[in-house]
Amino acid sequence: MANEDHVKRFVRRELDEKGNTQRTAKKKLWELNKIYRYWQNGAEFPHPIDYNPFQIAKKKMLLSTKRIKEPPRISVEEFRNIVADVKHVRDRAFIVTQLKLGLRASEMANIKISEINLVSQEVENHYEEMGTLPSISWFDNAVYIPHDRQGNKSERPRVLPIDDELRRLWVRYLLVRPDNGEPWLFLSHTNNT
Repeated sequence: MANEDHVKRFVRRELDEKGNTQRTAKKKLWELNKIYRYWQNGAEFPHPIDYNPFQIAKKKMLLSTKRIKEPPRISVEEFRNIVADVKHVRDRAFIVTQLKLGLRASEMANIKISEINLVSQEVENHYEEMGTLPSISWFDNAVYIPHDRQGNKSERPRVLPIDDELRRLWVRYLLVRPDNGEPWLFLSHTNNT
């Protein structure tokens, strides 16, 4: 009678020797499983009712039929145009920061002005608290991402460099950012926090 090894060899033959797709092999396995379950109803069947080599093999072999959809491929130039179409300076700064630094939205919302250190006299004059955190004060054009703030999932704090493009965006944003006394770098549209 069929055992798990027989079923695995059958599937390998279907895939490797016959060149069938995983979908076809899985369908054949399903049909054989139906026949096997029919035979299990007979008293002369040698295996216990709870033993099914087809189910065991199916669980152990990767016969995924889920089609993995490829993400759309766009060129760097197309991507730049998409980002350039974002007209609100805060939104563009937020998007570019996520792209360049690989931060989660919750990490972005948690950045305080004291945790960034930008080389810009105009911004430094307006934001006296900028770069005052000891962890960032030694680094020019950098941001400190804490690990122990709600929403931040990293296990360790990080200091990340800010390139010229992102620095220019942040400077532009900070010069028009509402001055409401909030410590956060990015303020929301709904509640200015």
